[in-house]
Amino acid sequence: MDHPGSARPGIRTVRARLAHSRRRAGGRFDRHVARHAMDASPGPGPPVHDGDSGRRPHEPDVGSAAHRPARTSRHVLFRPGQRSRGCPGLLRLSPFQAARSVFPGPVAGPGAQRNRMRVSIIVSSYNYEKFLAAAIDSALNQTYPDVEVLVVDDGSTDRSPEVMRRYEGRARLLFKPNGGQASAFNYTFPHVTGDVVMFLDSDDMLAPDAVSRIVAAWRPEFSKLHFPLQIIDEDGAPLGGRVPRAQLPEGALLESLLETGLHVSPPMSGNAYSREYLGRIFPIPEKEWSYGPDTYLIFLAPFHGQIGAIQDCLGCYRRHGKSLTNVTRSDLQQLIRRLRPMRESNLRLRRLLERYAERQGLKLSPAAVTSHWLHLKVMLSLRRAGALTADDHAPGPLSLAWQLLCAVWRSAELSLKERVEYTVWAALVGALPGAAAVPVIRLGFAPGDRRAVLMSIVRGAV
Repeated sequence: MDHPGSARPGIRTVRARLAHSRRRAGGRFDRHVARHAMDASPGPGPPVHDGDSGRRPHEPDVGSAAHRPARTSRHVLFRPGQRSRGCPGLLRLSPFQAARSVFPGPVAGPGAQRNRMRVSIIVSSYNYEKFLAAAIDSALNQTYPDVEVLVVDDGSTDRSPEVMRRYEGRARLLFKPNGGQASAFNYTFPHVTGDVVMFLDSDDMLAPDAVSRIVAAWRPEFSKLHFPLQIIDEDGAPLGGRVPRAQLPEGALLESLLETGLHVSPPMSGNAYSREYLGRIFPIPEKEWSYGPDTYLIFLAPFHGQIGAIQDCLGCYRRHGKSLTNVTRSDLQQLIRRLRPMRESNLRLRRLLERYAERQGLKLSPAAVTSHWLHLKVMLSLRRAGALTADDHAPGPLSLAWQLLCAVWRSAELSLKERVEYTVWAALVGALPGAAAVPVIRLGFAPGDRRAVLMSIVRGAV
């Protein structure tokens, strides 16, 4: 009943106002609700992805004026089990369910869901025609319903463009002159519409449920989420290892990054980034990061949010003839050509972190990057391969081996087993004669083929 002096109208007043509103609407609201209820009710079979709008068929665009509810809709109350006049689709709906059938967007209430997240996968292609189709198929065959796939070719000279054209209409295809992977990313990023963005190398693959797992684990505070990759051979057979081998870090990593300069992370295909974060750091400086643009993306992420982690393998990292892990003793120069850019990338990373830290009023540790076990591992390998000169001002092999041992045992990223393995590896690389050290160096960069390398060392076949 109405109470005199009350600041709010009583039940009778509310009912009278609602009845008046419904009479003025002339039944139009009931027809409006019924139309949306039928549109919102799922049809038979699984949802089909609408490639143009990024929504399921019949899923209205929240921002479209054509799908906004009539003004009178906010004045109507639904009781559980009530049949609204002329609205058979709302029979036995709770107030919350009825509201969701009228309002296409999120409605506050028990179990309310946020708008569906869209994930964009960029497949970068350059002269990998043999593996490209498998990479694109793995992106298109995700179980998650809202995935956008973009394939960019960076001036391939093989038949990669022909492979791409087979996917016309299923993926967005982009072609550009050769300029490097960073250039390909910069060219593609303005076309991305997803909330989360992944970069898939054209010789790698994603598991069918990778995007579903990422979306389920994603949090608004993340700038990046990473996961390990299973190592496969050229034909797709598992090699028994994963990259990285160590446990992936997660949470707020900025403080530790400023101290160490590096942390364990998967390669390019094992990362998913917030589009908002990428929008702050793009375009990638192409000249500076022509090699390893994933380093730029990975290590700026802690400045812009927290890092999420899934410890299960959600994709495959292919080891084949062009990989560093296939280097043998007779390919010493190839080994040097592959390791030297790693060193230069680490030094560029230190300069980048210094600039970023200074910009935010933070300080980078003097030992950051250069004292991390990942960098020392590369430096020791280059020293034993004879690739460092006096101008590099690098310590001798035994000194580098000792520094690596200390860094490994200080690191919280490595398990006890991994520390022991690196201890043995560093001791052998540091103490063996130059030629004999080369196959052991290979062992340190062949996480999926350690048994084969060890056997070849024993047999003297390497």
